[in-house]
Amino acid sequence: MVSQVKGSLQRERWTSPYVSVIIPVMNERRTLRSVIRQAYRVHPHTEVIAVVNGSTDGSLRIARQMGATVISYKSALGHDVPRAIGALHAKGEVLLFIDADMVISVAKLQSFVKAVSDGVDVALNDYSGPIHKVVVHRVVLAKHALNLLIGRTDLQGASMTAIPHAISRRALIRIGASALAVPPLAQVMAIRDGLQVERIQQAVHVGKINPIRTGRTRNYWLIPMIVGDHLEAIDWWINQSGCREVPLQRSAPTHPRLSKQAQNPTIAAIVNVTQSSNAIQLQLKRLSRLPIQKVVIVLPDQLVHDSIFLQMLQQIHQTVEIICAQGSDDPDHGRAIGAQLANTDIMLFVDEVSELSTRTMLAMLSKFRGRKTADIVLGVGRMTPVPFYQRNDSSRLNEFINTCLNQRRLKANNLTNLPFAISKQALDIIGVENLGIPVKAHVIALLHKLSITTVRVSSVSSRRRGALPHRISVGHYFEALDEALQKQGARLTYVDRFRKRELVGVHNLYDGSKF
Repeated sequence: MVSQVKGSLQRERWTSPYVSVIIPVMNERRTLRSVIRQAYRVHPHTEVIAVVNGSTDGSLRIARQMGATVISYKSALGHDVPRAIGALHAKGEVLLFIDADMVISVAKLQSFVKAVSDGVDVALNDYSGPIHKVVVHRVVLAKHALNLLIGRTDLQGASMTAIPHAISRRALIRIGASALAVPPLAQVMAIRDGLQVERIQQAVHVGKINPIRTGRTRNYWLIPMIVGDHLEAIDWWINQSGCREVPLQRSAPTHPRLSKQAQNPTIAAIVNVTQSSNAIQLQLKRLSRLPIQKVVIVLPDQLVHDSIFLQMLQQIHQTVEIICAQGSDDPDHGRAIGAQLANTDIMLFVDEVSELSTRTMLAMLSKFRGRKTADIVLGVGRMTPVPFYQRNDSSRLNEFINTCLNQRRLKANNLTNLPFAISKQALDIIGVENLGIPVKAHVIALLHKLSITTVRVSSVSSRRRGALPHRISVGHYFEALDEALQKQGARLTYVDRFRKRELVGVHNLYDGSKF
């Protein structure tokens, strides 16, 4: 439809604007003339809408002199609200959004108009931020996490939060202009509605054109606000699609035992075994040097009936209890079963291949003694720092969750990876059943402000064999995030106090008034 409209321009005069360029303006007299001049050149039939708000430097006069359609407000409207207001007044078939403080070449702007003219509903800037760094900006992390969660990894860090971007009139009608006041929300609404959302290959490196201005006070509230926008989008997505899109089917476990257990143990080790190998023998020998009263070994289905393997385990360790998470497709389910059987004061979780020294494991257990006792101890690997773009999905999501819950010091570390140790008191708060969804257990621990500390270990293990299907794994993250969003609200602690959402017909439920 849009392509046909564009084609008709070659045959007859177009009496109304085909492209509406929307420019929020607040004290941008230095660049405003050049920005408007470039905007008028993107198409022969273009209207430029300047939403001037809170300006005191003459920007209003400049916008009028340049022939823009001016919508003026004496006070500042807050971030992104001017975009929504401009969209409400736009007449074009293509709406192009730019900022007044960045002069972008006509050729690059035209690529966004062309994409929408060719059928794309939302054309995003192919800019993912400085992902070559090891530690990335919180906004960059949030953009990648959101796209990953909603199944659009192809978008990488492309987002409607960044400019330039363009949308079709069809997209405007479907998602509504008011949603544009919270760009990540508008983006997930478009994707959920089945609109064609794509990143445009001609990237505009806005980070170079307009680097972060550290001298501006607004950066102290702007960055948390944008993180909150992404959480609000996630909350909307959960409400629309359900917390876990692929529910897990869990069967009742069976518990074949090889020997009687020690009475009233205080420390237990839970060992996740994924394959029959000599590694388990070495791990059990290491554990035998610790003050442990019980070792619970969690076996996959294929090993529970392996009599030779079971006999070998019995010969190595006389206090071994073997159980099997029968019929479960979730490798983490065994952790919950093992903890329930162990029922000790402290539980150390390892797998069969981690080469943990006795000294390291004793260091982890020692954190539960002394004046400042820990509730949870995470094993942190000694690894060479990896650039953000090389990290896997779980690592990015783990860091995003820690960041959102104000625990960025933990980086990407949580209960998903082994080894870790936990006290029974902490496990009673978290709920032993939630160990089957480690990231949810971690979120519950953070929400209850449990003491989480770390110990350097030689290696850290994540899921290798029998890894969860991607949809179920992402479902775990949704369930974990929903736990936090239900407890603290749709934006957690990242409140939105500065946007005047009521001007576009949206009551602000996230201004922090309930906190």
